[in-house]
Amino acid sequence: MKLQTKNVSLISIKENLATTTKSGLFMVQILGAINEYQINLQREKIMNGIAEAKKKGLYKGRKKKEIKDFEEQYDRYKNREIKTKTELAKTLGISRQTLYNLISEYEN
Repeated sequence: MKLQTKNVSLISIKENLATTTKSGLFMVQILGAINEYQINLQREKIMNGIAEAKKKGLYKGRKKKEIKDFEEQYDRYKNREIKTKTELAKTLGISRQTLYNLISEYEN
């Protein structure tokens, strides 16, 4: 655990739990595993629900944002009028990840 490397321990009086003991550390690890299991179950339920909704035509995902002048601005970037992708993304009013996705779609 990261806490052990920094010589930090957790002591909970209410739950009678301490990471300074082997059994207390074991309980914290068990609780962490149970929490991870619950998160994975929830994620699986959500994905199954989305898959069912897609089959029924009820789920279409997020609507694509309309980007005006992408080709023009991208050409400016290619011609070095716009120096960085960050600057290009700011000019278009989008995130860098969205810019990367657009470039990938545009070039393929």
